[in-house]
Amino acid sequence: MTENPLGSRFFWKVFLGVLVIVAVGGLIVGSLVGGVAEGSRNELIQQRVRDESQLVALLATDPLARWTNTGDDGERTRAAAELERIAARVAQDLEGRRITLLAADGLVLADSHESPGVMDNHGTRPEVLRPGEVVARASRTLQRELLYVAQVVEADGERLGYARVARAAEDVEAELAALRRAVQTGAAVALGIGLILSWLLSTQLTRPLRRIVAALSALGSGERQPRLPVTGRDEVGRLAAAVNDLSEQLEDRIHRLEQVNEQHRAVLGSMEEGVVAVDPEHCLVLINDAAIELLLADHQVDPHGRPIWEITRVPEVVTAVERCVNEHVKVSVEVRVHHGERDLDLAVSAVPLGGAPDGRGCVAVLHDLTEVRRLEVIRRDFVANVSHELKTPLTSMKGFVEAVLEDSEMPDDRRTSFLTKSLDNADRLAAIVSDLLDLARIESDGGTGTRFRPIDLADALQRAIHGQRASAETKNVTLQVDVAGAVPFFGDAQALETAVSNLINNAIRYSPAESRVRIGLLRKDRSILIEVQDDGPGIPPHEQERIFERFYRVDKDRARTLGGTGLGLSIVKHAVAAHGGEVSVESQVGVGSTFRIRLESPARVGS
Repeated sequence: MTENPLGSRFFWKVFLGVLVIVAVGGLIVGSLVGGVAEGSRNELIQQRVRDESQLVALLATDPLARWTNTGDDGERTRAAAELERIAARVAQDLEGRRITLLAADGLVLADSHESPGVMDNHGTRPEVLRPGEVVARASRTLQRELLYVAQVVEADGERLGYARVARAAEDVEAELAALRRAVQTGAAVALGIGLILSWLLSTQLTRPLRRIVAALSALGSGERQPRLPVTGRDEVGRLAAAVNDLSEQLEDRIHRLEQVNEQHRAVLGSMEEGVVAVDPEHCLVLINDAAIELLLADHQVDPHGRPIWEITRVPEVVTAVERCVNEHVKVSVEVRVHHGERDLDLAVSAVPLGGAPDGRGCVAVLHDLTEVRRLEVIRRDFVANVSHELKTPLTSMKGFVEAVLEDSEMPDDRRTSFLTKSLDNADRLAAIVSDLLDLARIESDGGTGTRFRPIDLADALQRAIHGQRASAETKNVTLQVDVAGAVPFFGDAQALETAVSNLINNAIRYSPAESRVRIGLLRKDRSILIEVQDDGPGIPPHEQERIFERFYRVDKDRARTLGGTGLGLSIVKHAVAAHGGEVSVESQVGVGSTFRIRLESPARVGS
């Protein structure tokens, strides 16, 4: 994640807030310091002028005393000259100062910038009237603003005159302006330093907070983030540590939830029953693959979040779910659903979620009972067919035997005929029982391969053909065999031999005399094909799907006349299915039929 402090509003809030505080504090402090410094500087300048005037007063005390206390003009002239030298020397030492020495009556005795003779009496000047006080006024002589301080010159309590020092006001203003500039420069430097410190402080404060916010946002969106650095033990550091702990706990919980969800999905996906869960608004929250296959007309539509009545066209399912949700009761119904090209029998059981009437939706389980119902029908038909097939020969046998026993004077030829028919019916019963035992043996193996061995299908086919040659010769039917060498296979030789034998026996029985039955064994890619073709009456198309059912016959009267049990093709179907193959028929009425067994060569062939 790339950090962008300029894009953080929190950064700008902190930065501008600190900067404003620094700026306002700097302005206040600068103003106070500038005012105090300027006042102090002004006081210092004024005090310096006073000190300078006192110094001049001390230097001028002796000459002023001689000028005041003598009446000799020469002495006064010498005293005035000395005062001129003092004024000139002090003005030279104190650059920019104007030195003026006055007599007690205000007469100008000496001046560093002007001839005393042209100057008027200064006795009425403000600085003379208020000795020791700094007075700012325009100089009449120099025609510019000056600061004046005059000090009284005394000796033995006698006022001898005044010593006055003047300084240009613009020089004072220049010093004060320089001071103000220095204060402003310092304030600007302080503000710049404050700006840099504010930036650093804001960055230092917001960087870990931005990382924490980013980490929390990533946690909220389910993304995994690296651990946050804990840079201290302050509040921000403790917050980062808390976020790290929270992240680890959430990752652990999410991992466990994902495992649980994967287990739930695996369980639901492996269930043959359909499972549907809806919320209190009847909207779908969960559905497994089996329910999608049973209910959804359009498998491309995502059903999650949609009302139950939008995803299925089975009104009984919708009604059961809605009643379960609205009334908070268990609802069980059985419905028939048209699914593709066939009808399905479904048992729907809807139970409120949580097992309590709190309006939290419901779960509906869909059981496909189609195969169960089909097996029930087959079982009933099987029992009925077995009963019928066994009852007919038994009834005949009982009748013939009773007739022989009751009629002691029955002619021998009739008795022999009756006993022969009883024997035929006993043979028929034995054939039915034998076929039932073969079928039971094949079904008991269940395709587990417990009887499978490496075999040669060509040998099994030849044995089956050999067992049927007598029947073929009796009916004058030719068996035409097309077997190309050995065909290794891994399977149950007896079951396959029985299956092929039944197909050949059927072909012989239904073929007319002087006809031909063709038997072939060939390889095609990884498949092995066994074909039995006859020239019999053929099978109508609508009968072809049912001829492999137990005891099913196309022409029942003719089949019994020919001695069939009705179990041969069922034995073929189960034997082939146990080897993972399939059996099919191609037939045309009046032309004949071709039965075809297709077996896939397993990896263990020839092992």
